[in-house]
Amino acid sequence: MTSRLVFTFALLSLLFSACEPPIDNTLLLGQWQAVAMVEADKVNEDITDIRFNFSDADTYTYQGGPSYQEAGHYRIQGDLLYSTDTLAQQRVEKVVRIIKLTSDTLFLQMNKGGLDQEMRLVKSK
Repeated sequence: MTSRLVFTFALLSLLFSACEPPIDNTLLLGQWQAVAMVEADKVNEDITDIRFNFSDADTYTYQGGPSYQEAGHYRIQGDLLYSTDTLAQQRVEKVVRIIKLTSDTLFLQMNKGGLDQEMRLVKSK
């Protein structure tokens, strides 16, 4: 009886987690500007020079300050945003989790050296 109950609970959990609505890719399109980075419960708001632009051709650009740029292709699978910088010599696919996406707000969860980070962005255009 106990194993049947555990199996039923596991099956229901799987079904409910699979019922999350997919991310509306069209909400990602446009220009985004970072307004905050949350790291270890500390908020850094001095990141206004970080910008993303996502196009409907599944391409993106990223400006990470005055001297760092990326450009390439992106795709969304579930709540994960995958990007490949085609400007880099070694093309490595990166992945971040989309934890909030509305028409004017984007929150990305990432991990840098074992430290969780949350980048908060607002749509600028």
